[in-house]
This record gives sequence, structure tokens and C-alpha cells, in this order.
Amino acid sequence: MKTVVWVDDDPLLSRPFQQELELLSVDLIFLKSCTEYLKFIDSARTAELFIIDLVMKPEGRVSNIASNYGLETGVVLTIETRRVHPDAPVLLFTNTANASAREEAKRKLAGVKNVTFVPKSRMTQTGKFGELVTALIERSEKSILPAEGAPDVHAVDVSDVFISYASEDRDSIAKPLALELRDRGLRVWFDDFEFSAGDGLSKSIDKGLSSCRFGVVILSEAFFSKGWTQRELGGLTAREVLGKKLILPIWHGISRQRVLQFSPMLSDKIAIDSSKLTLFEIADEIERAIGKSSGAI
Repeated sequence: MKTVVWVDDDPLLSRPFQQELELLSVDLIFLKSCTEYLKFIDSARTAELFIIDLVMKPEGRVSNIASNYGLETGVVLTIETRRVHPDAPVLLFTNTANASAREEAKRKLAGVKNVTFVPKSRMTQTGKFGELVTALIERSEKSILPAEGAPDVHAVDVSDVFISYASEDRDSIAKPLALELRDRGLRVWFDDFEFSAGDGLSKSIDKGLSSCRFGVVILSEAFFSKGWTQRELGGLTAREVLGKKLILPIWHGISRQRVLQFSPMLSDKIAIDSSKLTLFEIADEIERAIGKSSGAI
């Protein structure tokens, strides 16, 4: 039986997940404070996965943390975990509202391997949490976790999200968003993840377009000027015509009027405006849209 250690000062949250993990034959050790968790770490007892609440009340050895009621507590606990368990995967979660805390934690833990960030909104999706835990444990045992710490979910044929974008927008939004969604356990089709030497470009994209659950389309002036991006959009639109709503537009440096000029149909869709939200808030909105579509809580 695999052992999972979970530290969270809100035990009510863990109850449905305990049942889900028990069905997966997981032995869950639930700890309610930083002190209890650090005692477990100091004992050098082993576990296949450590789950840490990023936002906990600091006490005991970490009581000197004074950042907004302990927004950095999970960072300290992760570092302490790495001191004793250098390779075991760590799952850090936080409320969706604490996007700034998640962003700061990712910055401070940059380079720390096998750390996965997940908002609680993702964890509450029925069955998804168990899948993520299983993937983290299995891939850790096989030592094939990617450097960012997210499960290697790209080996499957069906993706949760296909990201369509112009190359000019790769660094400013497309790639950071793809990495963030992947860190949350989503299966992301993104060309940097998919292509290697000798791959057939057109065939690979066609496969991604036909098998994705949703298409995130980053609309920008560069997007409008490319024939290739419009071909991808056409493939997603064709699938919507068949009855499934799957296009999730992001307006990147453009207005509704400009989108209306390009495509009246797209301008009528509820869109995410990248000028009004942070990267993490954009990822939250995408997760929320996916969750609603799948009937998640």
C-alpha cells in the first residue's frame, strides 16, 4: 500500500479526498499542523507523496513567517521535505483566490524538482484528484517526471486543452499558460511539448485538434494575420458546429470590436481578457470552464 502524507489545518476539506484515496488503496496520514508535519519529516519515515496546503497558519518552528497569515508556510514545508526526501513528489495546493501566493511560491521554488501546484478548484473535480495522485506516484516510481514536477500527461492521445496561438505570442502568454496548466495536472497539447525531430507537423496538429476536449484560442493581431492559426481555428469551429462547445477564447492585446471585425461568431463568445487578469487567474478561468462542462463541483 502506498503512503500519502497530507498536512492541512482545515481537516473538513480532506474528508472526501480521504475516501477517494482509500478506494485507490492509499494509506493517508493526515496531519493538522506544521509542527506535526515537521515531526513526521524529522522522523525520516518514508512516503510516496507529500501533499501540502500552501496557506497554513504558521506555528512552531515556522511561527516567524509573517507574510499575510502564512502564505509562505507551504514553501518552508516543501523545502524541509526536500531536505529529507530529495526525490519524493510534493503536491502544493491553495485556494483559487490566492493566485498571488501561488505565483510567489512558484518563484521561490523555481528549480526544486517534482513539485506540482494545484488550486483547490482542480482538486474538487470528482475523480480528478485521485487520477493526479496516482499519476504522481507512478511516474515518481519510474523516475520520469518532467523537470516542472507535473505528471507527464502528454503521452495519452486525448488532451484536455489544445492551445492555438501565433508564434509572436509564444513567450508573452502561450508557453507560460501551457506550463501553468500542465503544472495543475491538465493534459495540454502545445507544440513545444509535442514535436520532436522528424514529426509530421500537419498530421500532429490535426490529431491534436480532433482529440482535444477544449481549444484555448489566443486571439491577437498576430493570430489574425496567420493562415496556419486560422486553419486551427477552423478545425475547432467545425467540431463546435457538430454540437460541442469547446472554444475558449483569450483576447490578447485586442478589443471586442477588433474580434468582431475578424469573426462575429467569436466576438459573441464569453472571452478571457489577458490585460485584466494575471496568468494564474487566466488558468483558473480555464479550469473553471472545463469543470463546468464536465459537471464538476
